[in-house]
Amino acid sequence: MKRTIFALASVLVVFLIVFAVLALRPVSKVKAQHGCSNRTLFGVYGVTTSSAHQNGGNETTSALLHFDGNGGLSFTENWDLNRYTSSGPASATGGTYEVNSDCSMTFTSPPPAPFTYGYGTIVANGTEAFGVLFAPSTATDSNPANAEQGTWDAKKVCDSE
Repeated sequence: MKRTIFALASVLVVFLIVFAVLALRPVSKVKAQHGCSNRTLFGVYGVTTSSAHQNGGNETTSALLHFDGNGGLSFTENWDLNRYTSSGPASATGGTYEVNSDCSMTFTSPPPAPFTYGYGTIVANGTEAFGVLFAPSTATDSNPANAEQGTWDAKKVCDSE
């Protein structure tokens, strides 16, 4: 009889300990993803691109892109195009971007840079984005062999200029 009472008491104590641990332990809360919008991209992002031209030659770019949170963008960049063995700075305003609710995005670079289309994905609550880009030949360079394709990667550096 004593063994039965001791066994039941032991089971009860173990049960109470497990229950107390589960009840008092902090539970991680899952944050719901509410999707993305143009407002997700707001601020200044450091961007690097790497692309290849169809007729040969590679281009690398480092830039600061300013997303205004309303679908407008501007940039300042430095580039190196080994096909022409030249490099230089450029800046422009007037580009556009659109962010979809699934955090995918598209953008077009503003003139005077060659017209560039970009497609990408926004991650880390809008602090990072990456994707692919395509620049068809321009009006001043109508040779389709000069079109380029590549990739880009962006990280947020500050909320405003």
